[in-house]
Amino acid sequence: MKKTYILILAFVSLVAFTACETDYDEYETERLPVVGLTGTVGSQNVSLDPGDSEEKGIEVYVSDVSSEDRSFPLAANLELTEIDAANYTLPASFVVPAGSRTAEFTITVTNVNLPVEYGAIVLKVADGAGHVAGSEVGVRARLKP
Repeated sequence: MKKTYILILAFVSLVAFTACETDYDEYETERLPVVGLTGTVGSQNVSLDPGDSEEKGIEVYVSDVSSEDRSFPLAANLELTEIDAANYTLPASFVVPAGSRTAEFTITVTNVNLPVEYGAIVLKVADGAGHVAGSEVGVRARLKP
């Protein structure tokens, strides 16, 4: 029985003293900011009569704060977007003001040839140097019933 206690004590000591070999305080690698779209202002659904337009605000979040204004590229995720590009316009980029982690930009949805059932317009932060693209957001559009 005494040998069992000695073996257990030796094992616990070994684990306790070898588990602390990694020093995470020395991790000093520069990390790129993550920029993601967090949602729409108000409802994500848009129903329009032919020829009508509606603006939708899109909220943005950045993982860090900068002392300067920063511009990030914007694009539609064409693999997931179900609506013809003639039905929406979006800026090529958006700006996150200095001293802030959040911003907002506007897209315009116009009923040129919207479907009867809701279809998605999926937006994303486009790839680029100096940032990591985060989450995407969708707006759903259709012909007003």
